[in-house]
Amino acid sequence: MGTQRSIRLAVDAVLQALPAAYLVGGQDDARFAIGPTGAFVLLPGTSPIRALARDADRLHRLAEVTRNALCDHLTWVPFLDALVVTAGDLVRSTEITVAPLDLLSVVLTEGPEVIDRPTLLAVRDALDAGHLDGWSPIAAVIEADARIDLCDTAEASLRR
Repeated sequence: MGTQRSIRLAVDAVLQALPAAYLVGGQDDARFAIGPTGAFVLLPGTSPIRALARDADRLHRLAEVTRNALCDHLTWVPFLDALVVTAGDLVRSTEITVAPLDLLSVVLTEGPEVIDRPTLLAVRDALDAGHLDGWSPIAAVIEADARIDLCDTAEASLRR
């Protein structure tokens, strides 16, 4: 359990360092991130070898519920990438995509822009209003000792 918590804290650190154009939500230990390069549902790996099938099932359910919730608020729903985030040895699976923690920032930010600003703003509004089936803005779920930027510029407000 300590390893999973440390992975979750490390994932939160990566998410807090994302560019301001990204939105981040949380639900228990799962995270939802959406920005110009895509939408992602993330789950810290518990024990990649023994629990990967259980993580994959949970992650697929979260992605499906999130996709359905987004359908209620958007005219089109971006593809959701579902990723189990692991530290240490890379684990390969046909059941789920596994992302190494040290490459998570690259996975989330590299690539073509596929989500426009109006879509991001609509998702932000739904997230802030609690309309995304259990997802809350990340500031509401991260540890109290985490740094939160209180500036509310137009770009920074997307992170809420």
